[in-house]
Amino acid sequence: MNARPLRVAIVGCGAAAERLHAPALAALASAGEVDVVALCDPDAARAASLAAVFPRAAACTELERVAAIGPDLAIVASPAALHAAQSSSLLDAGVHVLCEKPVAASTADAARMVAAAERAHRLLAVGLIRRFFPSARLVHDLVASGRFGALESASILETGGFHWPFRSAAAFVPRLTPGGILLDLGVHVLDLLAWWFPGVRVAAYQDDAMGGAEATAVATCEVGRARVTVRLSRDWPMPGRYELRFEHGRIVWDGVDPVSVQVDYALPADADVEFSAAGVPARSWDDCFRAQLENVVAAVRGESPLVVSGVDAMTSLSLVEECYRTRSLLASPWFGADEMSAARGLASERVAQ
Repeated sequence: MNARPLRVAIVGCGAAAERLHAPALAALASAGEVDVVALCDPDAARAASLAAVFPRAAACTELERVAAIGPDLAIVASPAALHAAQSSSLLDAGVHVLCEKPVAASTADAARMVAAAERAHRLLAVGLIRRFFPSARLVHDLVASGRFGALESASILETGGFHWPFRSAAAFVPRLTPGGILLDLGVHVLDLLAWWFPGVRVAAYQDDAMGGAEATAVATCEVGRARVTVRLSRDWPMPGRYELRFEHGRIVWDGVDPVSVQVDYALPADADVEFSAAGVPARSWDDCFRAQLENVVAAVRGESPLVVSGVDAMTSLSLVEECYRTRSLLASPWFGADEMSAARGLASERVAQ
């Protein structure tokens, strides 16, 4: 006999819930794996919009109502600064949590979430979705195999304008989202680097924040003696590219393709080499979000370990914090002397915050 469907709540009914989590939930609901029982958002219209997909779910504007309904699992897809309080409250109420990235606005907040999960004997999973990409998992396996030798250097470029269909201005309100592209997109990049190369550290960081959120950022990281340059920008209209150069080969990836990776290697013809990605049978982003949800459901049932736990997610968040702590102003040669002086002053105020 199959286990009963897991009762699931969605907290934060914006674009991430609507476009990414809802299709995965609908697929698992059709398979009898989950039952969406609550939709929570301070904007009642947002919850009502998702209720069209999950008509049996109670729509509400208060988190306390979610806890009263008693879901087994809550997906927290609210702004980053709300993650700690909402997730901890749900965990304390006995609800397992899948929290969107970044896990929190600070490592101190993330630590409180992890402590709440341990105290309540509940799971805290984090939505660092790229760990479910077969392409990213293949890179992990290739690096872990040791067959390519040591990393010699790497360059990473991630770009993208504001094409995401935001349902509110929360991404641009510092008290709700205390960072720019580094906290949004960069946390994915730094998580992958920390997963592929344990021990990666930040050596230098620059961005263009002058009193607001950064749109362009450049981080220099180190893996042993190898230098890794990470460039992130909302402004550069160029395709993303990860190029990892090793003693015996090279790996190239665009950062967003869930499946395809270019692998160039120069090994002896008789070398005993076997490359295979850890099995996530996914071909699209939707497939990967479903795989993520399936992993969390299985973990709640005690059938599988979490792929990304709250503890796992703290590594990339600590790297983000290190970047912000050591930030300097990105060179802007088009500024005049007075403009540059004013920009440095604004950047200094941003660091002091």
